[in-house]
Amino acid sequence: MRKLLLRLELFGLVALAAGLGVWLFAIGAVAAWQGLLLVSGAGMLAWVQERRILKPLTEAIEQLPAVEFRTPEDLPTTLVGLTTAFDQQSEALRLQSERDALTGLPNRQALRQYLADWQERTREQAGSLALLLLDLDDFKRINDTLGHDVGDEVLAEIGRRLQAVLEPTEPDALVARFGGDEFVVLLEGEAVRKRAGQVAEAMQKALTRPILYGPHVLHISASIGVSSCPEDGCDARKLLQNGDIAMYLAKVSGRNCYRYFTNYLTQVAADRLELEHDLRLALDRGELVLHFQPIIDLESGCISGAEALLRWHHEKRGWVSPNIFVGIAEDVGMIDQLGVYVLERACQEARRWPAQIGGRPYVAVNVSPKQLHDAGFPEKVRRVLARTGLPASQLHLELTESAVMDGGAAARAVLAGIAELGVEVWLDDFGTGFSGLSHLRQVRVKGVKIDRSFTEDLLADRHDLALTHAIIAMAHSLQIEVVAEGVESAAQIQCLRSIGCRSGQGFFLGQPMPPLNLQNSLQTGIVDQRYRLIA
Repeated sequence: MRKLLLRLELFGLVALAAGLGVWLFAIGAVAAWQGLLLVSGAGMLAWVQERRILKPLTEAIEQLPAVEFRTPEDLPTTLVGLTTAFDQQSEALRLQSERDALTGLPNRQALRQYLADWQERTREQAGSLALLLLDLDDFKRINDTLGHDVGDEVLAEIGRRLQAVLEPTEPDALVARFGGDEFVVLLEGEAVRKRAGQVAEAMQKALTRPILYGPHVLHISASIGVSSCPEDGCDARKLLQNGDIAMYLAKVSGRNCYRYFTNYLTQVAADRLELEHDLRLALDRGELVLHFQPIIDLESGCISGAEALLRWHHEKRGWVSPNIFVGIAEDVGMIDQLGVYVLERACQEARRWPAQIGGRPYVAVNVSPKQLHDAGFPEKVRRVLARTGLPASQLHLELTESAVMDGGAAARAVLAGIAELGVEVWLDDFGTGFSGLSHLRQVRVKGVKIDRSFTEDLLADRHDLALTHAIIAMAHSLQIEVVAEGVESAAQIQCLRSIGCRSGQGFFLGQPMPPLNLQNSLQTGIVDQRYRLIA
């Protein structure tokens, strides 16, 4: 018996001649054909043919009727394979379906198949596996401000960096794009849980390097959740779910960190869902209120302004930390609604404040990066001022340094619109980013609040003292005002005054307080009796 391998390279109709007749077999552009000839007696063959449909959501695999024929040579023949050029196309399409077009990494489908294969391999002999779920922090801001083309370039660069991290130490690891701005890394072998932590740290370090795109310098960070088999179960779906829960914990822990899954986190996730639900109802229930922290003129001792701070008093939980509920509001899309609420209430309160030495106190309201990327935000501010009757000069809007510096042209347009209203823009936590004071004039910033990390070390760190002094001097030369945050002692106040800082904010000067308490302080002109010592 001899073997014959036929290869058909053409589309269309293929004629197969075999002694007694000719059979025509149609080959469609969406199908690959494979056949097997089976020996049946002296030279009699049965051809069982299978049609594999490549086009998605079309016909199911069908088994065609067998046909019999003799070869022209009347020899016993076994045809062990009949294939076409479509086989190569089929393989190429299969590979393409398992690759992410943007990053070139395996996609979600390939990841799930890898996990299924791993489970099959380890069914009889247990194995160890760690799953790292990586989610980029605040990535939507890049898409919203710079466009999806820039976002795509960033994702491709992230993919390259993750591969570069793994190649030297974990060459057998799988890194896949799970979807959107999420990536998954799989590690097998010994001590995978420990290795997963090392890989997470290396990936976060790699992501801290700025990404340069045209004139933009982009700073990226990621939150990573780690789950492992056998510690957290070996079901593929459960590993992904637990990795997602651990990643959430990393988010609420401040982002730009990694966390391991524990059973306790299941309760944390359930608690998070309950908080999300309650936060959506908090406005209607009247649970969200404003407190105000005074900003003090360090020369006169009078209140020059106050920062509006949103507080949530839950009916069962009591006071919920802003570090928790603000992050939830951002994640569930409520930050714009809360931002407008705070702005309106703050302006209503400030409209009633009595004048002080040097004028009427201003109110400072924090603005989220999402609001800064809203082209209609200046109009929302204008409407609030019109409804409340607060003069624009009495409103300061505070933004983080990174939001202003990384916001691009869209953010600059919003800042220009705010400035045209007569509202002042201030940078909060100044000194923690990379902006220069001269650049701030270009984006119409009127003042900066020096981060508390500088104020805390003024008396102990000569370097911080010199740097703070330089910031204050340069700001004043550019007509940019300065407030020192985190003032906690009379000695700090004396030091700040000696280097030219005219305003301060901190618990020593006044803690956040309800509106009525602030009204009383404004009427007396003094927040706290102890401040008389340095006024």
